[in-house]
Amino acid sequence: MKRMIVLLVLLGLTSNPGSAADLSPKSRLQYNTLNMIFDEMRANRDPAKEKQYLQDIMARSAELSIEAPSFMKVWEIRAETSLVLDLWEEGNTAARKLVELGALTNTGESLGVLMARLNRRGWLDEKPGRVELAELKRMPALQANEVLPDSINSQVLTVIEELTGDKSWDGFDKLRTLYVAMGPDKLLRSPLARRCMAAALGQAAGRNDSDMLKMAIACGGDVDAPVNGQSPVFWAAGNGNYEMTRILLAAGAKIDGRSKFGRAILVEPVAKGDSKVVTLLLNSGAGPDIQGKSGTPLIFEAAKNGHRNIVSALIAAGCDITVSSGGDTPMPVLMPAIQRNDEKMTRILLAGGASIKAEYKGEDMYWHAKRLGYKQLYTVLKAWKKK
Repeated sequence: MKRMIVLLVLLGLTSNPGSAADLSPKSRLQYNTLNMIFDEMRANRDPAKEKQYLQDIMARSAELSIEAPSFMKVWEIRAETSLVLDLWEEGNTAARKLVELGALTNTGESLGVLMARLNRRGWLDEKPGRVELAELKRMPALQANEVLPDSINSQVLTVIEELTGDKSWDGFDKLRTLYVAMGPDKLLRSPLARRCMAAALGQAAGRNDSDMLKMAIACGGDVDAPVNGQSPVFWAAGNGNYEMTRILLAAGAKIDGRSKFGRAILVEPVAKGDSKVVTLLLNSGAGPDIQGKSGTPLIFEAAKNGHRNIVSALIAAGCDITVSSGGDTPMPVLMPAIQRNDEKMTRILLAGGASIKAEYKGEDMYWHAKRLGYKQLYTVLKAWKKK
């Protein structure tokens, strides 16, 4: 009952940017429906129905937040309801949107209280991964200090021995079986089990197991401890696991090392055309000017393989666009796009600073497009040449 009363007080009609009068008819209907739910809550104040009311509010406000993303009131509603229902992801999204809409400079008292509560919870963080890890670390099980039954304790000790020895993958599989059978709320109440989980962080990354990885980090695992010759973030990025890579980066994983093959972290995702992971790594500080698998610059490999989004991301990260393939007959980065008759890639490279005057076998790019008979591409280059 107390939680419902607090919610109703804080969600009272307040003056804030994004007036309901400015809403479209459809959005105004959704907003009026939310107000009807609040009226029902005020009339009933039934603790047994509280969660049902709040879930209904979250469901109905979701559509309104999409239809009217600048309407601050809907984000207040979603943030406050998320706090009550303990929905960190929705709460973090709402909190960041409120900041974007100027909630921190708003003089409204109730909004100020809400922002303080969101800040106290850590939900104003711009990186959702850090919020998620902080929420995991708050699990009651991780604060407990219990002893597991002897039979389980014996299994955990065996797993620890294998994880730190020559049977690390077998140990991880056994831990995974225990984790599934008991669940984190029971298994991780034991400090010994938490130590075991922390030791399995690298294997979780190698097995592409995001759930176990998150729990291993929450239990204090070393995010940079290598397994089979490379750190967890290299496994995650190489496997194309965006979610796992994001979580490891949020936990502070270093990306300036080398894989077990001596390659930089961007090499595998670029070779696989994984633009989402590549962009994440670049935004996290990975250097774009490195050699790819074939020994040529990454941007050259990406252009050669037609990965337009990756080329755009590398250029945005400040990649050197004047590089060539090297070798006895150096090929400018623009040449692969011309050979593929890829007009869009050509435009991306030209806009990024690639030179049409760069030569391959003694001739410029304009000449090669003409020789290959690519009329439309020839026209694009001709127009660019006049600039």
